[in-house]
Amino acid sequence: MNVKWLKIFDIGLQINNCNYIASNFNFLIGFTMRVVGEIPHPQLKITIFNWNNRYLIKLEAGSFEQTFKVSEFDITSEEDLKKMVDSEFLQEAEARFNDMAQSLLKSQQRNDVF
Repeated sequence: MNVKWLKIFDIGLQINNCNYIASNFNFLIGFTMRVVGEIPHPQLKITIFNWNNRYLIKLEAGSFEQTFKVSEFDITSEEDLKKMVDSEFLQEAEARFNDMAQSLLKSQQRNDVF
């Protein structure tokens, strides 16, 4: 029984090693994250990235962040991404940031962690 477990464990290590090598290979052949641009905003840092056949819209407010993934095939241009980040989108994101802050504060208070 122990021998079977060790064999499974060895296969797991080999699989993990292959994944590690594959991820490094992807990095070497150009699948790196690229900054497409930033959208100016008075309270949020908004950055658009391109990575792995998708765009990422990253919103940052203090120590909180939200990331939205959009397939490259779902839009016609990078300008479409900027159009998506409209005032309603940003108001909803700011409300989520407030909810995130409240959740963290409540958890800290509930668990006496400060």
